[in-house]
Amino acid sequence: MHHRNRLSVLAISVLAILTLALSACGVAAPSSPAGSTPSPTARPQATQTPQPTKTPTPPPSPTPTATPTPSPSPTPTAIPTPSAEQLTTNPGTAWNFELVGHHAIGSIGWHGALALKGRCAYVGNCGRPEVNILDVSDPANPVHLGALALPAGSKPTEVRTLADLDLLVVSDLSSGRLLLTYDVSDCAEPKPLGSLTLAHEAHEFYLWRDQSRVLAYGATFTRFPPTLVVIDLTDPAEPAEVARWTAADDDVPGIMHSLSVSPDGTRAYLAMWGGGFVVAEIDLPRIEVASGADGGFSQD
Repeated sequence: MHHRNRLSVLAISVLAILTLALSACGVAAPSSPAGSTPSPTARPQATQTPQPTKTPTPPPSPTPTATPTPSPSPTPTAIPTPSAEQLTTNPGTAWNFELVGHHAIGSIGWHGALALKGRCAYVGNCGRPEVNILDVSDPANPVHLGALALPAGSKPTEVRTLADLDLLVVSDLSSGRLLLTYDVSDCAEPKPLGSLTLAHEAHEFYLWRDQSRVLAYGATFTRFPPTLVVIDLTDPAEPAEVARWTAADDDVPGIMHSLSVSPDGTRAYLAMWGGGFVVAEIDLPRIEVASGADGGFSQD
């Protein structure tokens, strides 16, 4: 009996060892003998691998905007001064001038004098009865705004402005012999003010002013009297002749082409076509050739 119990214990131990070995290999363990109590099979516990903690990724730093480096201003190229010989042999030489803008004005030609008021340029014409108006606020791109129309047959060659008085003065070199005034407070839309028919057309004229008067000195460019006329434009709606001078009366030869007047209005400087240079004294209505060493008539 005692011997049999020892064998049972030994058999149970062997069976337990065999069961563990088979379980490790994935083989089902044999059934326990009847009446025996199988030892519980130990199952290995699954070990969970801890998940790494995610570190939040910071948003990317904004890429800094590159600040453009301003290009250096081009250094003007020095233009050597042409010699007197170069200027003589190449009369069309451009020296210290740069073309900025251009407008053909319809390629009509025969353009005369030019005057400015604000953004507007007025261009006279020797062959058409119109004064063209251009907007020159952008010098590189002049814009034609239209034309100031004059009576048919007019030749509005000479134009002048007194910008602070909003005054445009036009001389008609045709047989109409008109001196016309316009209000240019809106420089693009001149409005007629007044006109005066002259004894002869004013080939060129000079606008002079002081604190109380505005005068137009007109060179008639004719051998017939008068040689010079003075028009009061203080009231531009009512132009009026206030003086005249004839060269032959002072033994001055030739006809007058152009003139200028001193700032104080006491002297006129006359360019005679083929007759030299003349200085005249002015005390309106009197005009006469100046006397003395610093004035008078010269053909030299």
